This record gives sequence, C-alpha cells and structure tokens, in this order.
Amino acid sequence: MDTWKLPLDVLLHIISLARIKTKSRMVKTCRILHREGGKTLLRSCGVLLCTRNQIVSFLFFMRADPPGRFPSLRSFHLRAAEGLPMESEILLAGFFTELAERHSGLRTLRIHGYNLTGECSNDELARAVSRLRSITDLKLDFVSHSAWSIMRTAMLSRLVKADISVQDPVPFPESRTLVDIDLTHLLEGSCDTLQSFSFVGSHLNRIVTSRGPVYHRLQTLYHKAGEWLPEISHYITAFPALKSLSVAQEDSFLYAEGYASLRDVNQHYQHAHGSWPSLDYFWGTTQHLHALSLTCHVAHILLDDIDEEVHAEMLGAVLDDVRPVRVELASYALSNFRDLDWTGALCAQREPPMQFLKITMRLMGNEDDTLGEAIDAICAALASTSLRAFQLDIQCVGRPLMSYGRIEVMDLQTTAQSFQDACPSLEAVLIESDYFPDEKHRKARIGSASRCRRLLGPNGRV
Repeated sequence: MDTWKLPLDVLLHIISLARIKTKSRMVKTCRILHREGGKTLLRSCGVLLCTRNQIVSFLFFMRADPPGRFPSLRSFHLRAAEGLPMESEILLAGFFTELAERHSGLRTLRIHGYNLTGECSNDELARAVSRLRSITDLKLDFVSHSAWSIMRTAMLSRLVKADISVQDPVPFPESRTLVDIDLTHLLEGSCDTLQSFSFVGSHLNRIVTSRGPVYHRLQTLYHKAGEWLPEISHYITAFPALKSLSVAQEDSFLYAEGYASLRDVNQHYQHAHGSWPSLDYFWGTTQHLHALSLTCHVAHILLDDIDEEVHAEMLGAVLDDVRPVRVELASYALSNFRDLDWTGALCAQREPPMQFLKITMRLMGNEDDTLGEAIDAICAALASTSLRAFQLDIQCVGRPLMSYGRIEVMDLQTTAQSFQDACPSLEAVLIESDYFPDEKHRKARIGSASRCRRLLGPNGRV
C-alpha cells in the first residue's frame, strides 16, 4: 500500500487559511520534522560525495542545522572523480574541524581517489581528520606522504579497522632511495582497539618492524610495499592475536642465500620462544613463507607468483612447516607441474591432510604442447591424496586471444573425470579455462553445483 502524502501546495494553502496560533504551531511542527528527519537520515544512511557540486550541496545541508546534524553523521565517503579545487579542500578541512568540535559520532570515514592540489590544504585536511575522536573504520586511498605522517602521529580516534595506501611521489625520483615504514609504530595510538589493518606503501617504501607496542586485538594484517624484511619475532610479539597475514611485495631484495639465512633465524626464535597457536590464512609468495619458517599450523594458504625458482625442496619445506588443509597455488612455471619431485612435494602425506587444492596455471607463450604432460603428472600425484575438492584454472597470459593450440581440442569434462578417477575421494572437481570463446566450454564440473559451492567456496572457487 502506498504511503499517503500531502502535496506541498495543499499544505501551504491550509496554513494560509489557519488562524495565527494554529499557523505558528503547524510551522513549528514542520521545522521539528525537518530537523529530526535530517538527524535520522544521517544516522541511518551513509553519505557518498563524488563531485564539487555534491560537496557544496552537502555542506549547505549540514549548515542548516549544525547542532543536530553534525553529531548525527555516522558514515562519510568522499570518492572524487577528479581533482578538486583548493577552495573545496579548504571547505572540507573546515567541515572536519567542526565535526571534531561538535563531538561528532562519525564512525566510518573513507576518502578515495582524492587528488589534492596544494600541499598546505593537504596538510590542513590531514590535521582536521586527525582531530576526530569517534572514527572506528578508516580508509584512505593514495594519501600523500606528508598527510599520512600528520595523521599517523596526531590521530585521536581509536581505530578498529584501517585501510591506508600511500601514493608515489610526483614526479617519481630518478634515484631510488628506500624509506623504511615500521608497521609496529604506524597506528600505535590504536594498539588496544585495532583488529584489521591494511597498509599499501609506495614503491619507495620498505616494510620493517621493530620492538614496540603490542596490538592485542589485531587479527588481520595485509601489507604491500617496495620491499619487506620478514622478521618473525617482531610479528609474534607485536601481533599476538594474528589470524590472517597477507604480503604483497613489489621486489624481492633477498636472494636464495638471504632467505635461507633469515629462515634459520626465524626458525630458531620460534623453537626457543614459541609461535602463534595457529593461523587461519596466509597469502604471499613461497619465498615469503619459506623465510618466515612458521612452526604453527596454517589452515589456508595461497602461494602466488610461483616460478622456476620455487623448487621441490622449498615447496615441500613450507608445506611441512604449516601443514595446510586448503592450498591455492598460482604459477607461471608449467615445468614445475611436470616435475615428479615437485608434484610429489605438493601431495606428500601430512597431518592434518590436505583436503582442498586449487591450481591456477598462468600459461606464458606457447606452452600448450606440454600442458597435457602437466595434467597427467598432477593426476598421478593426486592418487596418493585424500582430497575432497580440486579446482584447476587455466589462464592465458600474453598471447593472442585466438591462439588456443592444444587447448582448443581439450575436453574439459573428460579431464575433470580423469582427476576423480585418479582420486576417488574427490567429492567436487572444477576445471576452468579462459581460452574458449564459447562460454559453455569454459568450465567443467564433477559434483553438484551446491556441493562445489560448499566445498570450493562461492562460484566454485576456493
């Protein structure tokens, strides 16, 4: 049933005919409804601003009832489609300053794609945001180094979730001098409240750690920068409640000897002082996990960007370290899967046993002739496992769309059946390929759709 509405012109006509006392009461009621409606709207709905006109319009709306609306704002998202003029930046800085002065209840603040035009307004906006005390969820995309330095040291809010990315300097310097970013001191003002932290540094940053505050509640940590020094002792002491660790590193500055040396140091520390009870998830390269030398169980691992440098001994060592139940591998090296030692290390018996396996093959150039050998080797290795679910994703990288080669005549359904024949314990098998122009030939499945979703995740993915 439609809600009954009174047209504005009819309402004005009724007011004009009423007695002065009644007219005054009606206008007062309308003002109360307008004021209370604005507060209710801000408490129940997030604010998303993308253009200068939207920013100006919103600021006028807030100024219509500052005592009621500023404390009622709960979620603010600035997603600028283009660089904003300096006067808009100054207005925003004043807006955040007034939010702090009026004891705002703002909980969520997200600033995305915001290209500041002046260093002064940039820093002033950062200082204004830092004065807020109520934010629990903060997301800043491509903030400048100077603005982030101000917020990091002056932030008064006690954050529960933080997602920060720092932009590269413009222009990018010719000499690449790395600047260390110490994770343990980035948000030390929130060390007692922070539960999830994502930090993306610029290409000129190196992620380091040191002895510092303890983040007792932090469970999820993601970081990306130009380089990373994985010293496990600092991570265990600073983040004792950690459950998920994700590492995206632009460049590897440690060669095989450096990783091996760091692995020995990390292993010795954990044997002497202990590690986490367990981790739920790890994402990074095999070299990352090898250097960490974790002695705790990790339920789910995703090893990305595997190449020929990830030999069978290294793969076997990291799987023996963490004994995962769910494994995802993304590899550019098809030759690894044709190596019996390598597939043997992948499928070796461990406790607890691996139950879910996803392999992503990123084929470079013309490797179709050896794809069959790799699939046969994987089939043979799976025969020694007790897997419940297996997924194979074959991706084309850097070749013309119509260059299918052997894939063009490959029967994905028959291939899926061959995996189940090799490993009878499999309840679900899913094979995908992006080679085929016909959508119906891009995927083959063994097991019902609901079973694949249950075992392999949404859309059949691990």
